[in-house]
Amino acid sequence: MFKIEKTATSLHIISPYWTVCHTLDRGGVVKSIEILHGTRKNLLLSPMESRIDEKWTESADRFPMVNVRRHQNCVTVKVEGYLCDLKGKRGPIAYKHIYRYGPFSIKHELTLLPQHSLRIHTLTALRMLVSTTLNEYSWGSTEWERVKPRYMHVIGPHCDDIWGRIPKSKGDIELDFSRPWQVALFQRNGEGFQWCGDSHEYAWNRILGTHNKGHYQLYQDKEGVLLELSPLQGEEKVIFNTPVKLGWYLILPNIPEYGHRKYYEVAVGTCPFPSNERLQAWASAGVNLIRIHDDTDRQKGTNEYWHDGEFPPYSPAKMKKLEDFIKSCHKLGMRIVPYFSGWELSPEASVFARYAGNWYAPSQSNGRFRYTPYRGGGVYGALMCPDSGWGSYLERYIKRCVDELGFDGYYLDWSGPGVCKNCHHLPGEHNGIDGLVRLLERTREWLGASRLLIIHSGGQAMWLLHHNVADQIVTLEEGKKIGGYTPQTPMEYPPSVLFMPATSVSIVPNILHDTCKEKSPRVKLYRGLSHLVLLNALPYSYHFEEVRAFGCRNWQELVKDNRGLYAAFRIYGSYDWTKYRFFDGFSGAVKTFSRHVGAALYARPGEGIIVVSNMSHSPVRGGQVKINPNIAAQYNLPTTSSYPKLKAFEFKLSPLN
Repeated sequence: MFKIEKTATSLHIISPYWTVCHTLDRGGVVKSIEILHGTRKNLLLSPMESRIDEKWTESADRFPMVNVRRHQNCVTVKVEGYLCDLKGKRGPIAYKHIYRYGPFSIKHELTLLPQHSLRIHTLTALRMLVSTTLNEYSWGSTEWERVKPRYMHVIGPHCDDIWGRIPKSKGDIELDFSRPWQVALFQRNGEGFQWCGDSHEYAWNRILGTHNKGHYQLYQDKEGVLLELSPLQGEEKVIFNTPVKLGWYLILPNIPEYGHRKYYEVAVGTCPFPSNERLQAWASAGVNLIRIHDDTDRQKGTNEYWHDGEFPPYSPAKMKKLEDFIKSCHKLGMRIVPYFSGWELSPEASVFARYAGNWYAPSQSNGRFRYTPYRGGGVYGALMCPDSGWGSYLERYIKRCVDELGFDGYYLDWSGPGVCKNCHHLPGEHNGIDGLVRLLERTREWLGASRLLIIHSGGQAMWLLHHNVADQIVTLEEGKKIGGYTPQTPMEYPPSVLFMPATSVSIVPNILHDTCKEKSPRVKLYRGLSHLVLLNALPYSYHFEEVRAFGCRNWQELVKDNRGLYAAFRIYGSYDWTKYRFFDGFSGAVKTFSRHVGAALYARPGEGIIVVSNMSHSPVRGGQVKINPNIAAQYNLPTTSSYPKLKAFEFKLSPLN
């Protein structure tokens, strides 16, 4: 997968999506990151380096020992030497920095070894200055209680992300005194990268015998954006006389030249299984993916639901129904995947009694089991830690279910970091990230190109790894924290939708169901679709029970709604999106002359598709779309196009030849 190019002073690791350049005469540090299908410009204004007290740094070592090894599907770069002062004079601290390049992420391991006892103020694991072409950021705070206190009594601490635009004025953007779980710098629908801590939080939070001395900062400088991650920074000096080992992931986006296959999904229960009549209607409406989401007792008392962790998932009689249902989906050309949770194990699964006591994830030291309640009664499951044996068991369980039951892949929920203080897994607080990375990367390689991995990345947590490994991510279960549950404009959707175009995106329909100023559920749906088509995303459809959805009395009416979700499935399902590059409605690639009408563009050489969307409550007359001349020239497209009259919240797709 990787090419390696080496000169006297540089080492290039080249993937199909990006190029990373290491220095060979400045500590082997990363000095350049270029995204192949982005701007192809260096995103770093200064190298990615570690420092001690502003006196000694990796990047001043002019004679590092650099060893490069190629493995089956990865490359390891090992750099050893001494931190040096700015004049290149060797200091009293040796270092070993290992970079493991894999298909979906780059794992860093930095070890600092003092040669004798020292007294220091600051230890900075990573410092870099980043180009301001990356104009937006996401900051995954680890101050759990501050970010989302309302869930503490249910599932314990967990993370959510702060996000915003990079300000033009000089000063702090974010400042934490506990290590963030991730930091992303990006240009929406363009390029960027993400830093993500590994599972060993205790190594960052309790360093050199100190606690809460960290200083984690994102800062707008005159020249660029400064990221500084210092697990030790204080006024008083501390003794440094033992080795320090810190780990993290650098995740670069695997952005292809053109687009992705879209999946138009229906999530179903199994009490009962949907009828063949429904399946045929859905297939005719453009549905190409069915997800079995059956982890609760929706009929109360039947116990005929899928208990996470149990195999086979149903009784023999129901297993025969499952087999027939999978065959029916395949005959109609629809793929089918089961739902799994990365953290939950059903207490009714036989494996629970044997292993849950070792695997469970307490949020407090010596804490008890934490269960995720189901609002209809009962529980989804108890929380297990992916850094324990649960991660390996879940991987084997997923593979067995997919291979033996004939599914086309799998859907993973609860696939982000949490908190675990079970010291039988790791000797301090950890977050499941290493276990989840192993699970996702190994199952992605096992699935190959022909089978599907769909990842639920709900809330506002954004993890670029999800975009890299998944065929589609599902996001926005909760919407925007500031300004209400339902976004009022397309740009209020968090950037997990329009993060970096590394994969296809769908949203949870909850965001279109809840409170907003429109009273009609159908209007909420139309309004949401008018936003999402400008962001290259659509929701999926729930069909768990016979309930009204989006203002329709039954599923037949929902399928026939000529402006609803299935109408959008039919429209979008008639194109092969793998052939087009997407330019969102806010990138400057296309614009209209109406403040109510947004426009987006799908482009390929000699051909384009214009999306126009009326985002207002009233009809608008037809008008003109202007295409950026540079993009028009690049793809051999005209610079203008016309669009017809649009109803309230109506959108249309028009081929542009």
